[in-house]
Amino acid sequence: MPQYFLREDLEILHKKIDEVSRDLDRVSLLLGEACQQSSETFHDNAPYEVAVREQIILSRHLQDLLQFQRDVVIVDPPGTFCTVRIGAMVTIQDIATSEIETYKIGSYIVFDYSYEKISYVSPMAQALEGARVGEVRTLNLETRVRTLRVVAIK
Repeated sequence: MPQYFLREDLEILHKKIDEVSRDLDRVSLLLGEACQQSSETFHDNAPYEVAVREQIILSRHLQDLLQFQRDVVIVDPPGTFCTVRIGAMVTIQDIATSEIETYKIGSYIVFDYSYEKISYVSPMAQALEGARVGEVRTLNLETRVRTLRVVAIK
């Protein structure tokens, strides 16, 4: 299944893959050292057991990231937006509270949280997808329902 990514998020995905690969190499070295600590038995070797668990976790994480990378479809957003979609910066107002929030609709996986960026598959983005300025949308959450007005799209 294709996973849509903005170029900026794809670059971060590549960095994450490199980071996890380096961590996996580090753990593999620790695993080798831990094997030498107790040659009689592995079941009483706590550093070995910790390294094995960490290696399993990192290997699975790397496999997941590589799978996402294989399924990537790059999205180049237009210069201007008429509707809410991936790449858009959308400002909304909660009708009940008058609170105003701004979000950037990001890739399938969002790595950069330096500003309010949400995945296009998140409930908020799904509720707002295709909306135009002035349009009101409903977001059904587990604990409440939010009614949101689109104030601006950039």
